[in-house]
Amino acid sequence: MLTDWREAIDRYLKAAVTTREKVPHGLKDAMEYALFPGGKRLRALLVIATSAASGGSVYDSIPAAAAVEIVHSYSLVHDDMPEMDDAPLRRGKPSLHKAFGTGTALLVGDALLTLAFEILAELPEEKARYCASILAKCAGPEGMVGGQFLETVQNEEEDLLKRAIEIAMLKTGRLFAAASGIGRIMAVSAREAEGTNLETAMRFGESLGIAYQILDDLQDWARGEDLGKLELPAILPEGECRKRVCDYLGDCFAIAKQFQYPNVLIDYLKAILPRDILSVCYNSD
Repeated sequence: MLTDWREAIDRYLKAAVTTREKVPHGLKDAMEYALFPGGKRLRALLVIATSAASGGSVYDSIPAAAAVEIVHSYSLVHDDMPEMDDAPLRRGKPSLHKAFGTGTALLVGDALLTLAFEILAELPEEKARYCASILAKCAGPEGMVGGQFLETVQNEEEDLLKRAIEIAMLKTGRLFAAASGIGRIMAVSAREAEGTNLETAMRFGESLGIAYQILDDLQDWARGEDLGKLELPAILPEGECRKRVCDYLGDCFAIAKQFQYPNVLIDYLKAILPRDILSVCYNSD
């Protein structure tokens, strides 16, 4: 299931960049470099999974899923730049600013961000407005960008645990929340999705995003990589980190059962989460 969805997302992403004839050649190459080869496409897949769990069409949700993935990709380009994480590699190849230069990397991020909203603008009018609003709020200063900012500004007197959770929620949780909220919007009318239904769907994504960030940091810790002081495994023992992961995932599994087709979301979680985490955190009852 996820393999087919991932391939459909990749086809859409490829066409979204390569078919735009007026994009300067070098910029187009750099945009494609940022998008391929892609990662796990977790956020894009969550759009489709939430839509399908709500009775929506997989095919109809692909453009919105691609838009969320494009925003995620833009954030990685900017994250890797010297002024941020100064990361030389991304997914086993030189970071975009290493391959194309910092000026191009900055412009690629700008191009991807605006492309995402161009794609959303082409959705049916009511869905376009709601999806764009959700993505802007979750990816902007009250969400992902806010989390990125907090990582760059450190206060020696701050509560490190509180700040680490806030960063995980904003930087990662909010874009996952956008994915699940947009998936809900794509499945039903905007009016049906408003209120508690939309809030519940977005809480699923946010809880998953925070859990995923903690797991990602734990994997870095296990590999012996240096952790920033605002990453949870640098603050709490491994067991406490895993307990928090299970708490967030327990929220996800409970919310999934409220959907029209809960097994779609449950199967999505089973497919993306490590087996050792599932064996502890998932109760099929």
